[in-house]
Amino acid sequence: MWIHNRLKSVPGVFSSTWARRMLAILLAVCLVIWYIGPSLFDMGRRAWNKPDLLSICLNDRLAPWLHAAQELDAVVTQGSSTPHQIPFVGNGRIGYVPGEGLYIATPDRDNPQYSSLTLKVPYDPAIQVAIESLTTRKESSLLDYKHGLFHKYICYKKSETLALFLEQKVASHRTKPSFLVQELRVENPTTSPILVSSKQSSSVTSDTLSLQTLSISFDEKNPLKEYVLVSGSVAMPDGRVIMLALATPKVSEILNIDEKSAFTFTFVTTVHYSEPVPMADKNKLESVIRLVKADIKEYFLAGPENSNLLVQHKAAWIKIWTSGLHLDPRKGLHIPHPSIVNSSMYYVLSSVQAPLHLDGTDVVKKQLAQQLRKQENCFSGHATTHANNLWPTVKQESDIAELSHLWQLTLSKRGCAPLVAAGADGMLEAMILSFGGLQITRDHLAFNGDPDILRSNIAFHDIRYNNSRVNLTILMEEDGQATMHVSVDSSSNVVLYACEAGCLSEPVSLTSSVTEFSVKVTKPLTSLLYIAPSRRHLLDLKKTIHVKEVIRHLDHLENLSGAKTGLPPVFWVSIAFLIGLFHLFLIKLIYNEVCGAGAARTSSKYSA
Repeated sequence: MWIHNRLKSVPGVFSSTWARRMLAILLAVCLVIWYIGPSLFDMGRRAWNKPDLLSICLNDRLAPWLHAAQELDAVVTQGSSTPHQIPFVGNGRIGYVPGEGLYIATPDRDNPQYSSLTLKVPYDPAIQVAIESLTTRKESSLLDYKHGLFHKYICYKKSETLALFLEQKVASHRTKPSFLVQELRVENPTTSPILVSSKQSSSVTSDTLSLQTLSISFDEKNPLKEYVLVSGSVAMPDGRVIMLALATPKVSEILNIDEKSAFTFTFVTTVHYSEPVPMADKNKLESVIRLVKADIKEYFLAGPENSNLLVQHKAAWIKIWTSGLHLDPRKGLHIPHPSIVNSSMYYVLSSVQAPLHLDGTDVVKKQLAQQLRKQENCFSGHATTHANNLWPTVKQESDIAELSHLWQLTLSKRGCAPLVAAGADGMLEAMILSFGGLQITRDHLAFNGDPDILRSNIAFHDIRYNNSRVNLTILMEEDGQATMHVSVDSSSNVVLYACEAGCLSEPVSLTSSVTEFSVKVTKPLTSLLYIAPSRRHLLDLKKTIHVKEVIRHLDHLENLSGAKTGLPPVFWVSIAFLIGLFHLFLIKLIYNEVCGAGAARTSSKYSA
């Protein structure tokens, strides 16, 4: 009604039927735009951002890895740009970086019990494939930490509705450490055959290595198998040499993929080498060549089992990752970022062997399993959360070798030498213990985390202790107070007990259900939590720890914050004194001007 009255006041608005109709149409159009405009805008935006055929093809392949990428257990690189993390795959015996080459392990000169994958072989066994008849393509790559695999996905555009898919997988095999496995899968959904071109290196970049064709016949029923054999010596930086031999299948230059079909090709490169020697040794060279030929024969005679090579490899990696560490990326204050922690652990584990998962007798595996139980005094000293050189951003392969060596040295010097000697399984256990400041002694497991930096959610799971698996989670409550949640998975009838800092409370028995403890801080500083198989031991600890004070973790952080950011009380007292003195001086001046001599002079002046 108000709008109608206002419009009537404008001359000529309702003077004609045409004007009234145009106004009604205008109002109707505005209402329509008001109601359906946002929907039309969203439809247009979706149409504008609609992914193309190749993007859809890649997204379909990467979709199963979405959760792993979110959990930082895998790193995805879009396009052919430089990967966010070096795509390194290793097993402690051999290591490989796609696009760079093959690396073998060399012992440290000063500490020969430690080895790192530092020596590059002057021959790249990579098999490169492409569909040269199709030029429009998109690619992505992925490094899978949990399974020790590198994936490369390529989608080729055949038509407006059809795309061909090519996937390459590369792994340094965990249970067969001399095997470098390259798997190629091609999917052709079109109605015509596709030719895939393949290339492999036909030369070496060293005068001390020779390349030749090796023809092997296994039986009369099968034709000769041809391999590229590279053999000779590889020089080390200190002047010594390593005798090396490797063989990789000779690949046809053209692979034919039938219409509406998918094919998987597996190429296995076998690598053997000797210990460092002062000079080239012909006998050692012949020995490693025999080992290479034996591997080829074993692989060929395995027949259908060869299709399970990557299945066996992934199963071994899953067993290695039994113990674990989880960090909350949203609250990563004062600790390394979870992505750095995951990549560092993966690179270190890929640089050491896993003898527990190699083919061997039950007696040998039993001995290795017993080695993992030698945990006493691991990990001694302060936690490694603050050590930036142990959790670095890796930029090149030499950084991986240096990181592996530093971790082996650090853990061995901190009471974890038996675990380091046990291989990848022991290394992971020791790294997890070191991160949390967890120490296993003869009588108990102590959590020696630094309360000053304990401000993030951290979870340790499946820590081996006393024939049990201990799970410890530190959670930050909304008010800032930290709590510890502990549970135990035990295959035996062993009972574990726990008490918090100072052991002032009665020990509590731990079960598979979560038991909650408050994080408390003692003066002087002691462990935040004790876990032991003996209740009597924890009661004795209460009498022998000798602490002066026990406060809540939240109070400790508040005191710490005040001590670090606040000014001393003397400063504030001095400021208050100066302010008061200034006001007294100001009052005195005002008093003198109003009531004192100043006022008298002013009065006399105006009286005159």
